[in-house]
Amino acid sequence: MDKFFNHAVKSRNKQIMVWAKVKGKPIAIKVNNGKWPDNIEYSYNLITDTVNHTTLVLASPYSESGDWDIDYLYYFDANGKLFSFERRTGFFNSECTTDDDAAHETITYYYNSQFKQIRKFYRLQDSKGRNLIKSKCILNYDFTDYKIYKTLNDCLKGNHINIQ
Repeated sequence: MDKFFNHAVKSRNKQIMVWAKVKGKPIAIKVNNGKWPDNIEYSYNLITDTVNHTTLVLASPYSESGDWDIDYLYYFDANGKLFSFERRTGFFNSECTTDDDAAHETITYYYNSQFKQIRKFYRLQDSKGRNLIKSKCILNYDFTDYKIYKTLNDCLKGNHINIQ
């Protein structure tokens, strides 16, 4: 499974498109030449392969304080079906790290072609890669609702991205 995952994500030539969801706007705005709009709620990176299939959608809510970082990664096959979803968080004030270090939580799900979960990984570590005990951590930044989409079209629609 991991060999397939690494091949699907790393081996293709990629093109990156960047989008931003702005407060009060119904549709995400394409970001060109690094010119970001004001009042960003979410940023999105869409990665496409050489035949213009979107293989990855990275959605990140914007943190004004900088105390936390959350990424939702949706990996799609050439048919637009989700085969993996990953939620990555990094945050301070967890009370389970030393030296005011950040905690980093990663949850990865793998799916078959019928969208049945076939594998799940969980990791909680500090910035030096040392494992942390979840029951000793305060996960203050686990407040953002998120959805795992079965298809690329559902993901784009759910995130207000119109790539046409």
